[in-house]
Amino acid sequence: MQARQARPALDTDLLDEDGYPLLCGKVAEVQEDLQQDTLAAWLRQHPQEGLDAQRFPFNPEDVRALALGGEVLVDLAYEAMRHPLLPACLTAPASARAAMALPTLQLHLLLPTAWSAAQSQAGSAWLRQLLLQQGWPPEKLAVPALPPLPTPTPFALLNHIAARAALDGQPCLAIVLACNSYIGEMSVHDWASKGLLFSAAQADGLIPGEGAAGLLLASAAEAALLEAPAPVLLHQAATQARDAARSRKHGDPALLASLAAQALAAAAVLPADITLASADTDQRTGPMLELMNCATALLPELDLGTQVQSVGAACGHAGPVAALAALALAQHAAASAPGQVLCLSNLDPLHCGAIVVGPPAGDGNDAG
Repeated sequence: MQARQARPALDTDLLDEDGYPLLCGKVAEVQEDLQQDTLAAWLRQHPQEGLDAQRFPFNPEDVRALALGGEVLVDLAYEAMRHPLLPACLTAPASARAAMALPTLQLHLLLPTAWSAAQSQAGSAWLRQLLLQQGWPPEKLAVPALPPLPTPTPFALLNHIAARAALDGQPCLAIVLACNSYIGEMSVHDWASKGLLFSAAQADGLIPGEGAAGLLLASAAEAALLEAPAPVLLHQAATQARDAARSRKHGDPALLASLAAQALAAAAVLPADITLASADTDQRTGPMLELMNCATALLPELDLGTQVQSVGAACGHAGPVAALAALALAQHAAASAPGQVLCLSNLDPLHCGAIVVGPPAGDGNDAG
Protein backbone atom coordinates (compact mmCIF):
# COMPACT_ATOMS: atom_id res chain seq x y z
CA MET A 1 0.00 0.00 0.00
CA GLN A 2 2.84 2.38 0.75
CA ALA A 3 4.20 1.77 -2.75
CA ARG A 4 0.73 2.36 -4.25
CA GLN A 5 0.82 -1.15 -5.74
CA ALA A 6 -2.36 -2.36 -4.03
CA ARG A 7 -5.32 -1.42 -6.19
CA PRO A 8 -8.45 -2.95 -7.76
CA ALA A 9 -7.98 -4.59 -11.16
CA LEU A 10 -10.15 -5.57 -14.13
CA ASP A 11 -11.79 -8.97 -13.72
CA THR A 12 -12.60 -10.81 -16.93
CA ASP A 13 -15.06 -13.08 -15.06
CA LEU A 14 -17.15 -10.18 -13.73
CA LEU A 15 -18.76 -8.14 -16.50
CA ASP A 16 -20.97 -5.08 -16.64
CA GLU A 17 -24.27 -4.93 -18.54
CA ASP A 18 -22.41 -4.17 -21.77
CA GLY A 19 -20.10 -7.17 -21.40
CA TYR A 20 -16.98 -5.26 -20.36
CA PRO A 21 -14.72 -6.42 -17.47
CA LEU A 22 -15.36 -4.69 -14.18
CA LEU A 23 -12.83 -3.10 -11.88
CA CYS A 24 -12.92 -4.97 -8.57
CA GLY A 25 -10.88 -6.04 -5.57
CA LYS A 26 -11.01 -9.83 -5.95
CA VAL A 27 -9.10 -12.32 -3.83
CA ALA A 28 -7.76 -14.67 -6.47
CA GLU A 29 -6.99 -17.71 -4.33
CA VAL A 30 -10.50 -18.35 -2.94
CA GLN A 31 -11.43 -21.99 -3.56
CA GLU A 32 -15.12 -21.34 -4.05
CA ASP A 33 -16.15 -24.84 -5.20
CA LEU A 34 -14.28 -26.58 -2.41
CA GLN A 35 -15.75 -24.22 0.18
CA GLN A 36 -19.28 -24.82 -1.11
CA ASP A 37 -18.88 -28.60 -1.09
CA THR A 38 -17.48 -28.54 2.45
CA LEU A 39 -20.15 -26.19 3.74
CA ALA A 40 -22.95 -28.13 2.03
CA ALA A 41 -21.77 -31.40 3.59
CA TRP A 42 -21.61 -29.78 7.02
CA LEU A 43 -25.12 -28.34 6.67
CA ARG A 44 -26.49 -31.77 5.75
CA GLN A 45 -24.98 -33.17 8.94
CA HIS A 46 -26.00 -30.14 11.03
CA PRO A 47 -29.39 -28.85 9.77
CA GLN A 48 -29.96 -25.23 10.77
CA GLU A 49 -33.26 -23.86 11.98
CA GLY A 50 -35.07 -21.74 9.40
CA LEU A 51 -33.17 -23.15 6.40
CA ASP A 52 -34.43 -25.59 3.79
CA ALA A 53 -32.42 -28.77 4.30
CA GLN A 54 -32.78 -29.61 0.59
CA ARG A 55 -31.60 -26.27 -0.72
CA PHE A 56 -28.14 -24.74 -0.28
CA PRO A 57 -28.83 -21.40 1.43
CA PHE A 58 -25.83 -19.35 0.30
CA ASN A 59 -25.09 -17.75 -3.06
CA PRO A 60 -21.54 -17.70 -4.51
CA GLU A 61 -20.73 -14.36 -2.89
CA ASP A 62 -21.78 -15.69 0.52
CA VAL A 63 -19.60 -18.77 0.02
CA ARG A 64 -16.61 -16.56 -0.81
CA ALA A 65 -17.23 -14.43 2.29
CA LEU A 66 -17.29 -17.50 4.56
CA ALA A 67 -14.18 -18.93 2.90
CA LEU A 68 -12.29 -15.70 3.53
CA GLY A 69 -13.65 -15.35 7.06
CA GLY A 70 -12.64 -18.91 7.88
CA GLU A 71 -9.04 -18.34 6.83
CA VAL A 72 -8.69 -15.27 9.03
CA LEU A 73 -10.43 -16.97 11.94
CA VAL A 74 -8.06 -19.95 11.85
CA ASP A 75 -5.09 -17.57 11.98
CA LEU A 76 -6.56 -15.74 14.98
CA ALA A 77 -7.39 -19.04 16.68
CA TYR A 78 -3.74 -20.04 16.39
CA GLU A 79 -2.79 -16.88 18.30
CA ALA A 80 -5.44 -17.43 20.97
CA MET A 81 -4.34 -21.02 21.52
CA ARG A 82 -1.00 -19.81 22.86
CA HIS A 83 -2.83 -19.20 26.14
CA PRO A 84 -0.90 -21.10 28.85
CA LEU A 85 -4.09 -22.19 30.65
CA LEU A 86 -5.47 -23.96 27.57
CA PRO A 87 -3.61 -27.31 27.91
CA ALA A 88 -4.90 -27.90 31.45
CA CYS A 89 -8.43 -27.09 30.35
CA LEU A 90 -8.25 -29.51 27.42
CA THR A 91 -7.07 -32.39 29.61
CA ALA A 92 -9.69 -31.76 32.31
CA PRO A 93 -13.09 -33.52 32.28
CA ALA A 94 -15.67 -31.60 30.24
CA SER A 95 -17.82 -31.14 33.34
CA ALA A 96 -15.01 -29.25 35.10
CA ARG A 97 -13.94 -26.94 32.29
CA ALA A 98 -16.50 -24.16 32.76
CA ALA A 99 -15.15 -23.40 36.24
CA MET A 100 -11.51 -23.32 35.20
CA ALA A 101 -9.44 -20.13 34.95
CA LEU A 102 -9.14 -20.11 31.16
CA PRO A 103 -11.24 -17.13 30.03
CA THR A 104 -14.20 -17.67 27.74
CA LEU A 105 -13.25 -16.78 24.19
CA GLN A 106 -15.88 -14.44 22.75
CA LEU A 107 -16.44 -14.63 18.99
CA HIS A 108 -18.03 -11.41 17.73
CA LEU A 109 -19.08 -11.66 14.08
CA LEU A 110 -19.90 -8.90 11.60
CA LEU A 111 -21.47 -10.94 8.82
CA PRO A 112 -23.01 -9.58 5.59
CA THR A 113 -25.96 -7.35 6.46
CA ALA A 114 -28.01 -8.69 3.53
CA TRP A 115 -28.19 -12.14 5.12
CA SER A 116 -31.40 -13.34 6.72
CA ALA A 117 -31.44 -14.20 10.41
CA ALA A 118 -31.31 -17.91 9.51
CA GLN A 119 -28.32 -17.40 7.20
CA SER A 120 -26.49 -15.40 9.87
CA GLN A 121 -27.18 -18.12 12.42
CA ALA A 122 -25.87 -20.79 10.05
CA GLY A 123 -22.79 -18.73 9.18
CA SER A 124 -22.09 -18.14 12.88
CA ALA A 125 -22.46 -21.86 13.62
CA TRP A 126 -20.08 -22.72 10.79
CA LEU A 127 -17.40 -20.31 12.00
CA ARG A 128 -17.87 -21.46 15.58
CA GLN A 129 -17.20 -25.06 14.59
CA LEU A 130 -14.00 -23.95 12.84
CA LEU A 131 -12.74 -22.67 16.20
CA LEU A 132 -13.68 -25.96 17.83
CA GLN A 133 -11.83 -27.86 15.10
CA GLN A 134 -8.70 -25.92 15.98
CA GLY A 135 -8.97 -27.32 19.51
CA TRP A 136 -10.65 -24.58 21.55
CA PRO A 137 -12.93 -26.20 24.19
CA PRO A 138 -16.67 -25.62 23.58
CA GLU A 139 -17.23 -24.95 27.29
CA LYS A 140 -15.01 -21.87 26.94
CA LEU A 141 -16.46 -20.43 23.72
CA ALA A 142 -19.29 -17.94 23.34
CA VAL A 143 -20.78 -16.30 20.25
CA PRO A 144 -22.63 -13.27 21.63
CA ALA A 145 -25.36 -11.61 19.63
CA LEU A 146 -24.46 -8.18 18.34
CA PRO A 147 -25.23 -5.48 20.92
CA PRO A 148 -28.44 -3.47 20.50
CA LEU A 149 -26.68 -0.53 18.89
CA PRO A 150 -28.38 1.57 16.19
CA THR A 151 -25.80 0.09 13.81
CA PRO A 152 -23.13 -2.29 15.15
CA THR A 153 -20.20 -0.64 13.38
CA PRO A 154 -16.75 -2.08 14.13
CA PHE A 155 -15.59 0.85 16.28
CA ALA A 156 -18.84 0.92 18.27
CA LEU A 157 -18.56 -2.83 18.80
CA LEU A 158 -15.01 -2.45 20.15
CA ASN A 159 -16.20 0.17 22.63
CA HIS A 160 -19.03 -2.14 23.68
CA ILE A 161 -16.65 -5.07 24.29
CA ALA A 162 -14.29 -2.88 26.35
CA ALA A 163 -17.12 -1.37 28.37
CA ARG A 164 -18.64 -4.77 29.03
CA ALA A 165 -15.29 -6.18 30.18
CA ALA A 166 -14.80 -3.24 32.56
CA LEU A 167 -18.33 -3.68 33.95
CA ASP A 168 -17.96 -7.43 34.46
CA GLY A 169 -14.49 -7.15 35.97
CA GLN A 170 -13.56 -10.43 34.30
CA PRO A 171 -10.57 -11.32 32.09
CA CYS A 172 -11.41 -10.58 28.47
CA LEU A 173 -10.39 -12.62 25.45
CA ALA A 174 -12.26 -11.94 22.22
CA ILE A 175 -12.08 -12.28 18.48
CA VAL A 176 -13.84 -9.72 16.31
CA LEU A 177 -14.24 -10.87 12.73
CA ALA A 178 -15.86 -9.35 9.63
CA CYS A 179 -16.23 -11.01 6.24
CA ASN A 180 -18.01 -9.94 3.09
CA SER A 181 -17.96 -10.32 -0.68
CA TYR A 182 -19.51 -8.26 -3.43
CA ILE A 183 -17.69 -10.20 -6.14
CA GLY A 184 -20.64 -11.65 -7.98
CA GLU A 185 -23.39 -10.99 -10.51
CA MET A 186 -26.00 -10.35 -7.81
CA SER A 187 -24.17 -7.41 -6.29
CA VAL A 188 -23.16 -6.02 -9.68
CA HIS A 189 -26.72 -6.06 -10.99
CA ASP A 190 -28.07 -4.61 -7.75
CA TRP A 191 -25.55 -1.75 -7.68
CA ALA A 192 -26.00 -1.05 -11.39
CA SER A 193 -29.79 -0.87 -11.04
CA LYS A 194 -29.40 1.65 -8.23
CA GLY A 195 -26.78 3.73 -10.02
CA LEU A 196 -24.14 2.82 -7.43
CA LEU A 197 -21.69 0.80 -9.55
CA PHE A 198 -18.36 2.35 -10.54
CA SER A 199 -18.02 2.88 -14.28
CA ALA A 200 -16.68 5.38 -16.79
CA ALA A 201 -20.00 7.18 -16.56
CA GLN A 202 -20.23 6.81 -12.78
CA ALA A 203 -16.76 7.64 -11.53
CA ASP A 204 -18.04 8.15 -7.99
CA GLY A 205 -19.57 4.67 -7.78
CA LEU A 206 -18.66 1.67 -5.68
CA ILE A 207 -15.93 -0.75 -6.79
CA PRO A 208 -16.87 -4.35 -5.87
CA GLY A 209 -14.54 -5.83 -3.28
CA GLU A 210 -14.33 -8.68 -0.81
CA GLY A 211 -12.30 -9.80 2.13
CA ALA A 212 -12.12 -10.68 5.78
CA ALA A 213 -10.38 -9.05 8.69
CA GLY A 214 -10.23 -9.70 12.39
CA LEU A 215 -8.62 -8.77 15.67
CA LEU A 216 -7.67 -10.79 18.73
CA LEU A 217 -8.48 -8.64 21.75
CA ALA A 218 -7.37 -9.24 25.31
CA SER A 219 -7.36 -7.42 28.62
CA ALA A 220 -3.90 -6.48 29.86
CA ALA A 221 -3.34 -9.55 32.02
CA GLU A 222 -4.52 -11.93 29.30
CA ALA A 223 -2.36 -10.23 26.68
CA ALA A 224 0.69 -10.77 28.89
CA LEU A 225 -0.17 -14.47 29.25
CA LEU A 226 -0.55 -14.90 25.49
CA GLU A 227 3.01 -13.67 24.94
CA ALA A 228 1.98 -12.16 21.62
CA PRO A 229 4.96 -10.98 19.55
CA ALA A 230 3.94 -7.31 19.70
CA PRO A 231 0.65 -6.53 21.44
CA VAL A 232 -0.45 -2.91 21.27
CA LEU A 233 -2.91 -0.81 23.22
CA LEU A 234 -6.29 -0.14 21.67
CA HIS A 235 -7.71 3.09 23.08
CA GLN A 236 -11.35 4.16 23.31
CA ALA A 237 -12.94 4.98 19.98
CA ALA A 238 -14.80 8.21 19.24
CA THR A 239 -17.88 7.51 17.14
CA GLN A 240 -20.86 9.50 15.91
CA ALA A 241 -23.80 9.06 13.57
CA ARG A 242 -24.01 11.38 10.60
CA ASP A 243 -26.98 13.54 9.73
CA ALA A 244 -28.75 11.33 7.17
CA ALA A 245 -30.08 14.40 5.37
CA ARG A 246 -26.65 15.95 4.92
CA SER A 247 -25.14 15.72 1.45
CA ARG A 248 -21.88 13.76 1.39
CA LYS A 249 -20.80 14.98 -2.01
CA HIS A 250 -17.92 16.87 -0.42
CA GLY A 251 -17.81 14.96 2.86
CA ASP A 252 -17.76 16.44 6.32
CA PRO A 253 -14.15 17.03 7.34
CA ALA A 254 -15.20 18.94 10.44
CA LEU A 255 -16.96 15.87 11.87
CA LEU A 256 -14.12 13.48 11.08
CA ALA A 257 -11.54 15.93 12.47
CA SER A 258 -13.62 16.39 15.62
CA LEU A 259 -13.80 12.65 16.20
CA ALA A 260 -10.07 12.33 15.53
CA ALA A 261 -9.37 15.03 18.12
CA GLN A 262 -11.62 13.23 20.62
CA ALA A 263 -9.78 9.96 20.00
CA LEU A 264 -6.42 11.66 20.54
CA ALA A 265 -7.68 13.19 23.78
CA ALA A 266 -9.00 9.83 25.01
CA ALA A 267 -5.55 8.33 24.42
CA ALA A 268 -3.70 11.36 25.84
CA VAL A 269 -1.78 11.56 22.57
CA LEU A 270 -0.69 14.69 20.70
CA PRO A 271 -1.17 15.04 16.94
CA ALA A 272 2.61 15.25 16.57
CA ASP A 273 2.90 11.74 18.07
CA ILE A 274 0.94 10.20 15.19
CA THR A 275 3.22 8.54 12.64
CA LEU A 276 0.56 6.98 10.41
CA ALA A 277 -3.14 7.36 9.67
CA SER A 278 -4.99 4.30 8.36
CA ALA A 279 -8.57 4.50 7.12
CA ASP A 280 -11.33 2.43 5.57
CA THR A 281 -11.93 5.17 3.00
CA ASP A 282 -12.56 4.18 -0.60
CA GLN A 283 -11.78 6.04 -3.83
CA ARG A 284 -14.98 8.12 -4.01
CA THR A 285 -14.49 11.86 -4.03
CA GLY A 286 -16.51 12.73 -0.92
CA PRO A 287 -14.95 10.25 1.52
CA MET A 288 -11.44 10.80 0.13
CA LEU A 289 -11.69 14.59 0.42
CA GLU A 290 -13.04 14.15 3.92
CA LEU A 291 -10.04 12.02 4.88
CA MET A 292 -7.42 14.21 3.26
CA ASN A 293 -8.87 17.44 4.63
CA CYS A 294 -9.01 15.92 8.10
CA ALA A 295 -5.39 14.74 7.88
CA THR A 296 -4.21 18.10 6.55
CA ALA A 297 -5.97 20.03 9.31
CA LEU A 298 -5.12 17.77 12.23
CA LEU A 299 -1.93 15.98 11.17
CA PRO A 300 -0.03 18.46 8.98
CA GLU A 301 3.31 16.70 9.54
CA LEU A 302 2.18 13.51 7.80
CA ASP A 303 2.97 12.82 4.16
CA LEU A 304 -0.44 12.34 2.55
CA GLY A 305 1.06 10.04 -0.07
CA THR A 306 2.78 7.53 2.21
CA GLN A 307 1.53 8.11 5.77
CA VAL A 308 -2.21 8.22 5.09
CA GLN A 309 -3.31 4.80 3.85
CA SER A 310 -6.81 3.95 2.61
CA VAL A 311 -7.87 0.31 2.67
CA GLY A 312 -11.05 0.87 0.67
CA ALA A 313 -9.24 2.65 -2.13
CA ALA A 314 -6.79 -0.25 -2.38
CA CYS A 315 -9.22 -3.16 -2.05
CA GLY A 316 -12.66 -2.06 -3.23
CA HIS A 317 -15.87 -1.92 -1.23
CA ALA A 318 -16.34 -4.74 1.30
CA GLY A 319 -18.43 -3.06 4.00
CA PRO A 320 -17.26 -3.30 7.65
CA VAL A 321 -14.30 -5.46 6.62
CA ALA A 322 -12.43 -2.30 5.61
CA ALA A 323 -12.64 -0.75 9.09
CA LEU A 324 -11.23 -3.88 10.75
CA ALA A 325 -8.59 -4.15 8.03
CA ALA A 326 -7.59 -0.54 8.70
CA LEU A 327 -7.30 -1.41 12.39
CA ALA A 328 -5.18 -4.46 11.57
CA LEU A 329 -2.97 -2.20 9.47
CA ALA A 330 -2.73 0.22 12.39
CA GLN A 331 -1.80 -2.62 14.75
CA HIS A 332 0.93 -3.77 12.39
CA ALA A 333 2.35 -0.26 12.08
CA ALA A 334 2.21 0.42 15.83
CA ALA A 335 3.91 -2.90 16.58
CA SER A 336 6.60 -2.42 13.95
CA ALA A 337 7.89 1.06 14.78
CA PRO A 338 7.78 3.65 17.54
CA GLY A 339 4.88 6.05 17.48
CA GLN A 340 1.12 6.11 17.59
CA VAL A 341 -1.31 5.35 14.77
CA LEU A 342 -4.65 7.05 14.18
CA CYS A 343 -7.30 4.85 12.57
CA LEU A 344 -10.24 6.61 10.88
CA SER A 345 -13.53 5.25 9.59
CA ASN A 346 -15.73 7.20 7.18
CA LEU A 347 -16.78 4.54 4.66
CA ASP A 348 -20.20 4.05 6.23
CA PRO A 349 -22.49 6.81 4.91
CA LEU A 350 -24.21 7.15 8.28
CA HIS A 351 -21.37 6.72 10.79
CA CYS A 352 -17.85 8.01 11.44
CA GLY A 353 -15.22 6.99 13.92
CA ALA A 354 -11.65 7.40 15.08
CA ILE A 355 -9.39 5.41 17.37
CA VAL A 356 -5.73 5.53 18.45
CA VAL A 357 -3.61 2.37 18.38
CA GLY A 358 -0.28 1.97 20.15
CA PRO A 359 2.36 2.02 21.44
CA PRO A 360 3.75 -1.51 21.77
CA ALA A 361 3.60 -3.14 25.16
CA GLY A 362 6.61 -2.47 27.32
CA ASP A 363 6.49 1.29 26.85
CA GLY A 364 4.87 1.81 30.22
CA ASN A 365 1.34 1.13 28.99
CA ASP A 366 -0.93 -1.87 29.35
CA ALA A 367 -1.51 -3.92 26.24
CA GLY A 368 -4.80 -4.92 24.74
